[in-house]
Parts: sequence; C-alpha cells; structure tokens
Amino acid sequence: SRTCVSSRVTSNFGQNFHSAPVGLKAHKGQAHLDLVQDAVVKSNKKETKQTMPPSQVKLLSDRLQEQSNAGDVLAAEVTFDTLVDAGTADEAAFYAMGNAFFKSKMYHSGFEVLHKLKTLRFPMNTDLCNLKLKLMAKMKQNQEIISYFQEMKRRCQTDKTSPRPDATTYALVMCVPSDSQQNACKQVITLYEEMIAEKVPLNLLCYNTLLSFFVKNELFDDALKIYESIHSDGISPDAYTYSSMLELYKLKKEYRKAHELFEEIRNKPGVVDVPVCNTMLCVYRSCLHYDLAENLFAEMKEKGLAPDDYTYVIMLTMFRNKQDFNKCEDIYQQLRDSAIPMNMTISATLESIQKERRNLERLTGLYVKFGQKLPVPVDGMIPPPDIENFPALEVSPQVLLDPDMRHAPRYTL
Repeated sequence: SRTCVSSRVTSNFGQNFHSAPVGLKAHKGQAHLDLVQDAVVKSNKKETKQTMPPSQVKLLSDRLQEQSNAGDVLAAEVTFDTLVDAGTADEAAFYAMGNAFFKSKMYHSGFEVLHKLKTLRFPMNTDLCNLKLKLMAKMKQNQEIISYFQEMKRRCQTDKTSPRPDATTYALVMCVPSDSQQNACKQVITLYEEMIAEKVPLNLLCYNTLLSFFVKNELFDDALKIYESIHSDGISPDAYTYSSMLELYKLKKEYRKAHELFEEIRNKPGVVDVPVCNTMLCVYRSCLHYDLAENLFAEMKEKGLAPDDYTYVIMLTMFRNKQDFNKCEDIYQQLRDSAIPMNMTISATLESIQKERRNLERLTGLYVKFGQKLPVPVDGMIPPPDIENFPALEVSPQVLLDPDMRHAPRYTL
C-alpha cells in the first residue's frame, strides 16, 4: 500500500502535464517542469477547496495524528493518501505520516515521505528536519547527521525563514557516536555551550540526553547539575530521567539514596516503567537486598509491567550469585512461559548458572577430599576452601562475581 504514496504523485503529475497547454509542453528543462508542477499543486488545492470542507480536513488531520501516535501505520497511510489526493496535506500531515513509519521501524518509507514533501515543494520546518535526523540516526548515517546539522545552521545565517535547530535537534546530534570517549565528551559539551550561547531553550529530551551521557561517562557532578536544572526550569522529570538518576546512585554506591528516590516515585502514575524497575533491581542486587528485589519483581507483574529479557537476566544472575539454583529454575520457567525469544545474553547467563552449579558441587567435594568441614554459607553462598593449592575450578568465582559480594554484609537502606 505504500507504493501508492509515491506513484500517485507521478501519475497525477503525468495526467495534468499532458492536459497542460501546448506551449508549456513544448518547453524543456527543469525550470519549466517546475512551473508545470507548481500549476498542478495549485490546481489540486483549488479543486480541493471546492470538494472537501474544512471540517472534514480537520477531522482527517486529527485522525491521522491519532493513528501516528498509536503507530497504526496502515490506517495512517490510508488517511494520509486521502489528504494528499485531495491536496489538503500540510506539513503536520507529512510529519505524522513520517513519524508513523519511524515508530514502525520503516525508515526507508519515512524518507520517501520526506522526499514526496520536497517533490510537492512544501517548505521544511524544524519538526520535519528533526524527523529526518531521527531517520538518519536509525540508518546509522552519522556523518550525514553532522553535515545536515551544519547545513541547517548555515541556512539560518543567510535566511531568517529557514528552520532553526531547537533543543531536540541538538539532542539528536549529541547522540552521534564518536571515535573516543574524550571526543564524545568534547562534542557534547561544545553543543551544550552552543545552546546556551544561542539561547536555545532546553526541553526534557535534551536534558535527559545530557543526563544519560554524563552518568554513562561517570561525570557525576555534571549529571547532578543537569538534574537540578530540570527542577529549576519547572520541567517534570519522566521515567527516563529517574532511570538515569537511579543508575547514578548505583554507580556511586549510594544505595540508600537510590532506594529513597524509588520510594518517592514508586506510586507516581506514568513514571515507573520496566527500565526504571530494571535499574532498581540492579541496585538491590548490588547491595544484596535480594528480598526487596523479589518483592519488586512480583510487584511489576501485579501492576501489569511485563518483565523484559533484561529483567529476567537480572533475576537469574542474582540467584546465581546467591547460589540458589532452585530459584534460578523457577525464574527460568517464568521466562519460558513469557514467550520472550532466546538471545545471546540469556544463553550466556544460563550457561554461567550451569557452570556455577558444577563449581558448587566440586567445592563440596573438595571440602570432603581435604578433610575440611563444610562451612556455613555466607548470604546463602559457600566460600571456596581455604587451602593454597586446590584444583582449579571450571570458572573462578572471582570471574563470575565481585569477591566482595560473597562475604560482605548487606548494605543498610
């Protein structure tokens, strides 16, 4: 059905061209074809005003927006084609259709919509430019993103009506990968300073991009300043914001602050999603509060938050670290019932559980072999025997687990 979007333009153009005056057909060259095409567009718009009332145009435009937000690309395509054929499709309609293709991961079709926009000689606005950047990012056209961004800035200097880069534009450019961490930091900080100099107002997307970048690169002071700026600007943080802050506290081993923040947002509607819960599960796993992790895992299901593959990997590794293989089997059964497809991360986790189980069996045998009494498990785990030369294990516990976690007491939350 997508072929009709581009083919109808060609067919309509051909019909109107052959019906054009002879004088126009006699001319050759792109300039004269553009004149004909402009005449076709104006003619279609003129006919539309007579055939489609404004109320119907608004109804179709609103419907297209709803279908785009819902990701219903097939229905959106039908509505979009109706507007295009009637000559009433505006920039918002093209953005809605392109965004529907973007959400459906049909990136080439999204580019076709933007190309059609250019064919019909519609002007690009900032939202459409940002949509093009998002499509480029998904297609991994990193160099093209930088070039297009520079072109936007150059055009703004010579033409005041050209679309100006906004906070979303800068956020998309900040996400372009760099060849090194140093260059990535330099690029992000340069763009951030440029936004401040150009007085570009920051939105939540840009703040979240900066916050996530600073957390991943362990620039904690800068991340905290960004988090404070979000509140000082009167912007309400979303799930992505809180997930980054929980990750920050986890990396700094400030587990109490992470726990307090999660308790603060736990019952806020629309804030706690699966990634936020996954981050908090990692926090509980790191501070050895397995009981709180189990409670949160059960609470996710009660609230209708379907655990994803990463959720199950966290739970499996937690019980593996605890050497509670019965719980591992229970989580694995829930994973199979969820119909989540197997991937490399899950396979590697299951393999590590099998190796850890064999290690435990060999450890038990070593204690018997060397005449040592089997010790009391520490946090449910049996430490290796205290001897200098005992047979090497298939996988060293130090490889599978931070040694401090085997013997250290739980952190107090």
